[in-house]
Amino acid sequence: MDEDIPADLHDFENINEEAQEGVTIVEVLNEMKKVWEFERVSPLLLPHRLELVDVLVNELDKLEKGMAEAKKAGVAGKNEIVGARKYEVARVRYIINSYLRCRLQKIERNPADVMARHLEANEKGHADLLDAHEVTFTENIVRSNCNYFNQSFLGLLPPGLDKPVVSKDRSELKRCFVKVHKHVNVNIFKMDDPNSDNAVILETGTTHYLPFYSISEHLNDDSVGLL
Repeated sequence: MDEDIPADLHDFENINEEAQEGVTIVEVLNEMKKVWEFERVSPLLLPHRLELVDVLVNELDKLEKGMAEAKKAGVAGKNEIVGARKYEVARVRYIINSYLRCRLQKIERNPADVMARHLEANEKGHADLLDAHEVTFTENIVRSNCNYFNQSFLGLLPPGLDKPVVSKDRSELKRCFVKVHKHVNVNIFKMDDPNSDNAVILETGTTHYLPFYSISEHLNDDSVGLL
């Protein structure tokens, strides 16, 4: 997680151009790095930020096209400059691929629960857990699993027992390291009494090792960050 994005990003074409309203490519790249880091260490799938991926992929494609045209015209410049540009492109593409691969692995781990959480987030008006392509991917896995279960053993069971059981992903109970950016209060279940909890004050600048469920809602407003 300490892996850095190249600090010098002047090689991106139109780097000062706004990728979205009021947002530059550098800001998109920095946000993508944070999103990638959070997704890698989060026990549960986080709301998607694939709009960042789309912006960066478009910029990388333009940069690679420009490099190819310059090479073809014989004005690519010194080999070390071209190599540095290719290295920067490769590093950003690695971050994007790692982010997508991590999300797919979490979806495949329990697709039915992921879809249930996505629908619940929609009902509550929260940020979408999945984008349209991920929804299709998840639905296909759930459908394939159901067909396999029906053909292998569920079809042999009497009515009432022939329905697949969706197991809830309890990864929210796993602990993670948290850096506090803004003063917040969180509630943590008591180990001796799950029906009651303790209120814990998290001071700005402190680091804690807490259950994921206690801080998940504070990730969206940057009150806390995952380490």
